[in-house]
Amino acid sequence: LAVMNMFYPGNRGAMYTAAIVLYALTAGTAGFVSAHLYCRLSGSESARWAWNLVLSATLFPGPVFLMFCFLNTVAIMYNSQAALPFGTILVIMVIWALVTLPLTIIGGIAGRNMAKGKDFDTPCRTNKIPREIPPVPWYRQGPCQVFMAGFLPFSALYIELH
Repeated sequence: LAVMNMFYPGNRGAMYTAAIVLYALTAGTAGFVSAHLYCRLSGSESARWAWNLVLSATLFPGPVFLMFCFLNTVAIMYNSQAALPFGTILVIMVIWALVTLPLTIIGGIAGRNMAKGKDFDTPCRTNKIPREIPPVPWYRQGPCQVFMAGFLPFSALYIELH
């Protein structure tokens, strides 16, 4: 949004407010997609679609909120200006409880109702005869992949900084 000249990048509060409002308003889409896919893949008669909505509404904001609370507590202990006051944190929780959660539930109910009676149709034809899966080469196995995933960015940074 700052690139499109809608916000001044120096005003951090406007960017954070826009991010929270956009996240809260797109919760209905998240609930719709989550419930629609869940009911199409596991059947609309499944009683666990409500649990799927609860996970959709809390799986991302829960850990983010816990990490934010920890970092905000550290900022308060060091008397930092970046620490948010308790009232602002309470407003963010109220936005989640009164906007995000109901929109997720409404979107989930709509997604479940639209998925009723529709089974998941695969986009391609599957063969009844299973084929043999070739063995994985050594460089495609876990330890080598983990090593390369860390080594490549480290080497790029080392070359840039040295």
